[in-house]
Amino acid sequence: MKPTKPEVTILAGAGLSRGSGLPLGDELAEKALNLVLISGQVLLNDSELLSVRRAAKRLRLEILLERLVTEAPKYFLFGVYDLLKGARPNFNHLAVITLKPHSLVTTNQDLLLEEAAESLSVKRSVIHLHGRCDNRQSIITTISQYLSGLRPTVEDQFRASLTGKHVVVLGYSGRDRDIMPLLSEGTMRSVTWLHHPGGQMSPELLQLKEQLGGRVRIIVEDANLWLRRQLTKSQNSYLDAVERKLASSHRPRPIIGVAKRKKLSLLETTLALGRVIEHLGQYEIAFNLYGRLLRRVRHPATSLEVETRVRLAIARVQTFRYRFRSACRGFTRIASNFKAPAEQRCEALAGCVFALRNSSSYRAAQKALEELETLLSVSPKSAPFMRCRGEAAAARAGMLRLAGEAFESTELYLKADKFFRRAHDVDGWIDISTWLSDNLLTLGRFREADAYLRRAIDDANAYGRHFSNEWAEFLRGELLGMGGDVASGLEVIEEAYRIFRRMRNPQGQVYSLLYIADFSRDESPAEAGRALRHAEKLLQEHNFAYAFGRFLLETAELARARGRSSEVSKHLTSLALHLGQHRRFNISPHLLLAHAQCVAAELARDINSPAALAQLQAARDTYSKLGAAHCVTRIDVATWLLGCSSLSRRELITICANEGYGHELKWLRRRSSEYYPLHFV
Repeated sequence: MKPTKPEVTILAGAGLSRGSGLPLGDELAEKALNLVLISGQVLLNDSELLSVRRAAKRLRLEILLERLVTEAPKYFLFGVYDLLKGARPNFNHLAVITLKPHSLVTTNQDLLLEEAAESLSVKRSVIHLHGRCDNRQSIITTISQYLSGLRPTVEDQFRASLTGKHVVVLGYSGRDRDIMPLLSEGTMRSVTWLHHPGGQMSPELLQLKEQLGGRVRIIVEDANLWLRRQLTKSQNSYLDAVERKLASSHRPRPIIGVAKRKKLSLLETTLALGRVIEHLGQYEIAFNLYGRLLRRVRHPATSLEVETRVRLAIARVQTFRYRFRSACRGFTRIASNFKAPAEQRCEALAGCVFALRNSSSYRAAQKALEELETLLSVSPKSAPFMRCRGEAAAARAGMLRLAGEAFESTELYLKADKFFRRAHDVDGWIDISTWLSDNLLTLGRFREADAYLRRAIDDANAYGRHFSNEWAEFLRGELLGMGGDVASGLEVIEEAYRIFRRMRNPQGQVYSLLYIADFSRDESPAEAGRALRHAEKLLQEHNFAYAFGRFLLETAELARARGRSSEVSKHLTSLALHLGQHRRFNISPHLLLAHAQCVAAELARDINSPAALAQLQAARDTYSKLGAAHCVTRIDVATWLLGCSSLSRRELITICANEGYGHELKWLRRRSSEYYPLHFV
């Protein structure tokens, strides 16, 4: 055997256990779902149950368990890990033990390394970062647990195993965000990372390589082959013989201990299943399920807290179904009941604010938000209240964002992000990353916006939030178009539109259609017109006040592209009347007003009006006050096209190139004063 230095630490992941007879992750996920289904009465009919089972097959184990533990006991659900007890060690486990590393660390909950040591008559301690299958209390498997970090004693052991050591990583992807930051501290001498051929390197691994440079060596090779090269021929033969002997020995198939298991209550079973069904986007099934549960629990013997939990679930699903009035009634009923627990009242008020904002009832949303902030000011700082604090800050930021107050909104979004992270609310901080990028687009900080969008998309993929991706993808398309790649931006937004349709999200459909019109208008006014007609139909069915304002802007800009100045004036007048409805807009929508001012100014430039320069300058001043740097630059380009800019062409090209304003850059290089299309942020 090639001697292994005593300062080597081996970190082993799930890839080490391939071929050991362990159930795969999707099999464990199916067993976990079955564990809930057979534990109590299920209020789903056969077709609904079949639909849920089929859809749940795409959920990773940690995502499924995270949703289930929201409503059901963790200890009960983690019984699924009993199934890991029937596997046998393979050659990889035996080889790792034979190499006699200084420290042996694993992310796996199985006990195969310990069993390998026992088979070789060796005593060996193993640091289990995510717990052991024979101790349910130690298991870390849900997303919120990963975000909480390792248990303090385990973290100390892991740090000690890294410090000053040569670390070898086998069968591990590097996606765990409770482990990779500790590796990133760089206390080890070196890292040799075995990456399985054909697999994609995780962003976290690439980031570690970038941080530690030459101290990280990535070897693309199968772990089994690498381990065999570390051993002598005779040792390989001996371990192969031991593996064959272990494989031939009879071992009973493990089962989840039924005798020790307690049944879930009807409330726990139904609410836990409902959370999974919501995650799958099957809102009609979830709504019907919660309705059946409410009929079962609505009697005098039921506690207020139990009935309120069910009513909160019903109202929450109604917001996903875009039944905002019904959702508001449900949330208001809970929030106004002073006998209800403070946590439930806060959750109801937060839901009420969301529903009111999305139904364009901004004054009522403002009132509910103030009530929520008052209640939170006297509430404890536990995780549920932290989440509500995040929702309150995000709601306040969102209202300012729509009003064009991007600076103030950005600060509040960053504050909300801290609350969501302290509450380990993944959905919350993905939303924050998405809307922060929208704010940064408004401020003209395209490169920062791109970084937040990438983070939102990466987090959504890492944590199984497929439903969180559509708005981030939409904004990515917007950023591509604004950066000058209009064709790619249009393609991404069209895909976002298809996703919004599939998700039955009318708001997303409307905004996608508006941007399809915006990006296609220069090349194909007819296509832009078709998109606007589709958007108009949706707006007739739904009360989206800001989206309707954007629709009027786009119709005015399309009329400008077609050279119909009288139509432009007509649409701008309609927009002014719409934005002047103070009962709908509790905060003046400054950015929409500035865009309207900009359209009028550009029209004046198109028709060579002597008032064009003054109007363009007035629009520029408005944008400057709002901090909309990109919009300021596009006005500077418009005045340059007019031949009256205080900035030279070279200066404007430098600004646009540095900030990523590719759309404006193209027009500067064209040296043309023809129709200059507006791409709104």
